[in-house]
Amino acid sequence: MNDEKRRRKRKIQFYLSENEYENFVQSEVDSGEVNRREFVLNAIRNAEQNGAFKPKKIVVPDNLTEAVFQMKQIGNNVNQIAFKLNASDRLHIIDFENLNEALRAISEFQDIANRIKKI
Repeated sequence: MNDEKRRRKRKIQFYLSENEYENFVQSEVDSGEVNRREFVLNAIRNAEQNGAFKPKKIVVPDNLTEAVFQMKQIGNNVNQIAFKLNASDRLHIIDFENLNEALRAISEFQDIANRIKKI
C-alpha cells in the first residue's frame, strides 16, 4: 500500500527475550485476536484507556533541597582539601581542623541521605 494513503504512518520494531516472546504468543492466543497487529493495537488502546500513558507524578521530599545544598558544600570542602594536597609534592602540615570539619560534613550528609531513603 502506498505510504501516502496509510492512516497509520509509524512503524515500530523491537526485540523480545525468549520468555517475553512466549508470554506474548500465549497472551495473543488467549485473547482470540485474528492477528498480531490487532492484538497489539488493542493492547495499546487498553493501556490508553487505563491511563498507562499519562505522565507519572514525581514526589520530591521537602528536605531534598537542603540535602542538595549540603552535598554541594561537602563537595566544595573535599575539593579544597584535594587542591591543597595536590598543591605540593609533599604534605608538610595537615590542617586537622578543616579535615575534621569536612569529615563531620560528610557524616551529616550520610545521615540526611539515610533519612531521605526512609521517606
